[in-house]
Amino acid sequence: GELIMDRAGLKEIVKNEINNKNVIRSETDRKKLLDILNNDSKARNSNPKKPSFNIKSVGETAYQRAIFNIETLLFSDFEEKKVTWADLELPVIFSNSPRRPCVDLVGKTEDGEMVLCELKFRPKGKKTDGGSPQFAVLELLTYYYSILNNCENLDSKKIYHDWKCKGDLKKKHYFCWKDFLNNPLLIVTANKSYWDYWLGGEQRGKILSWLKELNSKTSLDVMLHKTKDVDFSKQRLDKLKK
Repeated sequence: GELIMDRAGLKEIVKNEINNKNVIRSETDRKKLLDILNNDSKARNSNPKKPSFNIKSVGETAYQRAIFNIETLLFSDFEEKKVTWADLELPVIFSNSPRRPCVDLVGKTEDGEMVLCELKFRPKGKKTDGGSPQFAVLELLTYYYSILNNCENLDSKKIYHDWKCKGDLKKKHYFCWKDFLNNPLLIVTANKSYWDYWLGGEQRGKILSWLKELNSKTSLDVMLHKTKDVDFSKQRLDKLKK
């Protein structure tokens, strides 16, 4: 359906949540999110560098590449939707910094709905928390706001990767940023270890209640999705070569 909430209204709601110290406790996280939300710079001529799949990461980057390589993902914890990934690691915020904030994954459902996916990963058995679900949800919404604010420019400047492919493969990777003007699927995806850490105890009710209220305020439907745990250290190319 058509976008229900006006952009200014969405920005104000997200900004209030970011500034709520009961929601975002870290000042560093708060600054990062506000910098993204308040950046109104337009897309520049850019040729995003194609992401490498020959990586040493055993964390979130490896997780991102693994999900992208699955090509299609069936979300079955809400009404079943088959998602095909079109692109990954695309800048939607523009500044003079060489490290620009990027969306994790962009995809499409069989029905043609656009999908914006933010990823979080917590290695099984590690002390790191992977960053809170509240941060992940608000990060996703700041990116979504930036896309709404800048979609025509992102399309005209061709802010997507050139996968140099033809036929069905080219069709798979093709999308328009302006298609996000219709309510897309907004998803935070993380591995089992991450959700066990954050939703396995007394925080569960508080986090889920907060998300339900936020979805009601924004007339959006940010969803949480769980994948199984994978030990990427067993797949590291630099280890396999030794």
